[in-house]
Amino acid sequence: MTTKVVSVWLGFIVSAFFTTSWGLLLNSDEGFEKACKQSGGDYTQRAGNDSNTGDICLMTFQAVATDMDAARDFCNIKAPWRLREAKIDKSQDSIPVIICDVEATFTCNAGWIQMFGYCFKMSEVHDRYTREKAEQYCKDQAGPSFQGEIAGIHHRYILTPWRSYFTRLQQFWIRAPETWDEYVIKTDKVDGDNLALSFYDVHPDFSVPQNAMIKINGKVELQALCQYKPAITPAEINYMGRRYSEIYYPTVPVKDGIIVRSASSYTRSSNQSDVCKKVLKPYMYSKESQFFPDPDSMEQLAKLEPEAYSLMRSPLVSNSVERYRTNRYCQAPSNPHYEVVLGGKKTANFVVEENKIKGKPTCDNMMSVSISHFKGQAPEFHPMVDSQSLPIWCKLGKVVKYKYKVTPGWTDFRRLNGQVALHWLSKDKLTFADAAAACEAKGANLAGINSLKEAEQLGNHVVGANLNNEQFWLGAQRRTECLENNDWKPPCTRDKIFEWMNNVATDFRSEWWKKNNNLHSPNPSGTGQRCLSFAFGDLWWSYKGHTGFLDDIECHTELRYFCSKMAPFTECEENCD
Repeated sequence: MTTKVVSVWLGFIVSAFFTTSWGLLLNSDEGFEKACKQSGGDYTQRAGNDSNTGDICLMTFQAVATDMDAARDFCNIKAPWRLREAKIDKSQDSIPVIICDVEATFTCNAGWIQMFGYCFKMSEVHDRYTREKAEQYCKDQAGPSFQGEIAGIHHRYILTPWRSYFTRLQQFWIRAPETWDEYVIKTDKVDGDNLALSFYDVHPDFSVPQNAMIKINGKVELQALCQYKPAITPAEINYMGRRYSEIYYPTVPVKDGIIVRSASSYTRSSNQSDVCKKVLKPYMYSKESQFFPDPDSMEQLAKLEPEAYSLMRSPLVSNSVERYRTNRYCQAPSNPHYEVVLGGKKTANFVVEENKIKGKPTCDNMMSVSISHFKGQAPEFHPMVDSQSLPIWCKLGKVVKYKYKVTPGWTDFRRLNGQVALHWLSKDKLTFADAAAACEAKGANLAGINSLKEAEQLGNHVVGANLNNEQFWLGAQRRTECLENNDWKPPCTRDKIFEWMNNVATDFRSEWWKKNNNLHSPNPSGTGQRCLSFAFGDLWWSYKGHTGFLDDIECHTELRYFCSKMAPFTECEENCD
C-alpha cells in the first residue's frame, strides 16, 4: 500500500474529513492565560482554534509614560505578546496607569511561554548541559511536530521578559545575529565560539558581570533555554494583515487566511507564484497559497469598496486553445470556461463558467480575466488582453499536511474540495446492479466524476489496461421524474437528468455527454436507458473525435466498471514524506 502526502490549503477541505480546519492547533494558550491572571489582567479566550482573534488580555501597570511611544515601549517589555493598543490612564486616583492590550495570536504547548511569536521553555533549575547536549535537549522538548532549538534573540526587548518570566535562569546558551557581537565580553578562562548569556555573575568556571553576553567553550555546562516556532494560526495571519495594511494596501480577510494586493503590476506572462513570494516576504512566512476567486473571496472583496473603481488581474485563464484563437473565423471552444490551472494531472482545476464573465473575448490575445470593482457595485469578472499590466492578489493561509494511503491497483485523484478519490478498474463485464454489488464488496461504490481532469485520469487508466473504444459503468442513474421526459426541459435538463449515487461526485455538466451520430445524448426518453457509463474513445455510435465521455445505456448491459472510494486522511508532521 502506497502512502502519499498532500498539502491542503484550508478552505478546500470538506467537513466530512476534518472537524477542525486548523488541524492540531490548540483552542487557547495556557501560558498566556496564566500570565494574564497572575498579573490581575482581564482575560478573554479566543472563540476556537479557527478564530481570527487570539487570546486577549488587558494588563494594567502602575507606571509613568511621557507619551504614547514610551507607553508602547513599556508594554513591549512587560507584556511580550502582539500589542494591540497601549493606553495611558490618569483617571485612577491620580495614580498614573499604563494599560497594555495584548493578544496571544499563536498557541504554545503546555509548559511553554509565548513571547514575540515564539514559544520558550527553560530546563530544570539544577540541570546543566554542554552546548551540544542543550541543542538535543531542546529538540526533544519540542517534540517531532516542531523544530526545537536553543533560544535566539529575535526582538530588541526580549532579554527583559526572559529575566522577568524565567526568574531562576542564571547562565544559559543562546543564539543571536552577528550584530550582537559588539556586546560580547571575555571570560579570560573558558572563551570560545559559543554564545551564552549570564544573568548572574557566579559560575564555577568563570566570573563575569551580571547580564553579560559571552562566547565560551561548548564543553562548559550551562542551563538551557529552548524555543520553537509554533504553527501559524488564523489569528496570527489576521494580525500580520493588519500590520501590512498600516504600511502598504489594505488586506482582505477570507475564510482560510488573508489576500494581499501587490504594489506593482504584472502581465499574464509573469509567474504569479514567484511574484507572491516577494509580495508576502514582509510576513516572514515562506508558504504562500494559490488565490482562488471563489464566491467567499469575491464577497469579501466587495466589502473593500474603492474610491472610484479598481482593476486587478485574476489568476483565471481561458481554456481556448491557440488553434481556435488564430483561426480566421475565431472559433470558440465547445466547452468555454476560465480556470485557475493547478499542478499535475491528478489535481482538479478551479473553474469559472463563461456565463460568470461579463463581456465576450475576441481573438486578440484575450485569454485573461480582470476583477473589475466599481464603487457601489459588486466586483465582476471581465475578459482582458494578456499584455494588460495590473496588480494581482496573493493569498497567505495556513497549510496543513495530510497523508493518505493508496491501495495497490487503485489510482488517486485530488478534487478541488480537498477530497482524494481512489479509482479502480475491473476488467470483468457485469450488469449495472452486479457491478454495484462488486464495488460494495470492496468497500467502494461505482465511480463518480467531478471534473474534466478526473475523466482524463480514468481515460489514462483505460489506456494503461490496454483497453480502448468501449464503455464502463459509473455510479449514476436517471432521476425517477425524468424517465418519461423527452424534451430536456427543467427539471430534466441535460445536466440534471442523471444523479450521482452514494455521493460519489457532486458535479454534472451537459458538455460531458458524448455526441452520437443522431445528436441525441442522453436519450430524451429514459424508460430503457436508465444507467450511466463512461464512454471512452470512438464508439460505433459516437461522433468521431468528440471529447464527451458520458452515455446513458440499458442497465442489463454487461460492461466493465470503475469503483471509487474516498481516501481517509491522517494529519502528519512537517517532514512526513
